[in-house]
Amino acid sequence: MNTRSLITLAVVATVAVVEAAAQQSPSAAAGADIIVKLTGIANDKGMLTVSLYTSKQSWLAKGQALQAIRIKPTPPAASVTFENIPPGTYAVGVHHDEDLDGKLGFAWFPFPHVEEGVGMSNNPSSKFGPPSFQQAKFEHGSAALTLDIKLTR
Repeated sequence: MNTRSLITLAVVATVAVVEAAAQQSPSAAAGADIIVKLTGIANDKGMLTVSLYTSKQSWLAKGQALQAIRIKPTPPAASVTFENIPPGTYAVGVHHDEDLDGKLGFAWFPFPHVEEGVGMSNNPSSKFGPPSFQQAKFEHGSAALTLDIKLTR
């Protein structure tokens, strides 16, 4: 191999290493995991949906979550991880869709109440309607964060 070929090979190898490092950097710097530990799972029917929201406008709106993870329920507890989430303000909402109809099950007798498991970050209580984004929001930084959410009915 002549000198010119060696120089060309060295340049190509250097460019490949720089490109590989550039491809890895954004994902490494993008954020950290948000681990959601769920308790109070009543049964193994249906599916659990754990949704990560970024704003008051998107909060609990169907199809507006930044990410949603669906898992089979495993009573009495389960865990999901939102990976590599950038720092910011978020809220998590959880729905145990036991009958797989895509809606939150309500009963009206003897008073209006939820029949399927629900939970939110910060575990706020609310007697009339869902808690607000303000009540459920949390700050996520550059380190992994674990949230404990208890499902209630």
